[in-house]
Amino acid sequence: MTKIAALGCDTTSTCTLNRKFMFAPDIALESGTYMLLLGSGDREKPRNYTNPVANYFFTLRDRPGDATWLSSEAARCGSAILCRASLTPILSAANPSQSDLDAGKGWYLGLNSNEQVVTAALTIFGTVTFSTNQPVLPASGVCSSNLGTARVYNISYRNAAPESGAADRSLTLPPSIGLPPSPVGGLVTLDDGQTVPFCIGCSPDSPLEGEEPAVPPSSAPSQPKGRVYWYIQR
Repeated sequence: MTKIAALGCDTTSTCTLNRKFMFAPDIALESGTYMLLLGSGDREKPRNYTNPVANYFFTLRDRPGDATWLSSEAARCGSAILCRASLTPILSAANPSQSDLDAGKGWYLGLNSNEQVVTAALTIFGTVTFSTNQPVLPASGVCSSNLGTARVYNISYRNAAPESGAADRSLTLPPSIGLPPSPVGGLVTLDDGQTVPFCIGCSPDSPLEGEEPAVPPSSAPSQPKGRVYWYIQR
């Protein structure tokens, strides 16, 4: 077993307030490179309004067949391991250039103040989905429940670009959600015999709502079409 990264602190040195990773990473394989996708956050204490820890969503590139992949990071990280300095920062709404991505061995996406990742990540057709929670300070004189702001992210695993056709990387879930469950994906066979992919937790309408994930045009299968008839009884 080989340790490939240390992301609890900004460097590989010891720090007191380190990031927490509550879920295992999702892993994608592309042309011999493994992409490890995971986010930091303390789901055990989501109501910490003054948490000084800056949380991020990380994508790490790993090439086990390259003997120098980790050892070459000694200059940036102080040891043969990936650290935050190994990764391309994405701290604004702009997408990084390809040259910036090539300069790092992955990327990390900045979140809002006190926002933290509270679910596992799931990658389907190149889009990685995860959800976050950002605590909201209680207002004086207000007795209603305050579960914070929950968001669902649907972004490209390559460069954190928003899902095709979307204006933003994230969308806000209904205020009653609080801490959403992790997304779930798979294949389901319909009554007509057609097998289609599904994702539960990818929709901004509800983390329990299922939908068919968008397929990139380059790999979109031909979908059979049929007529549907109905009538309105008066």
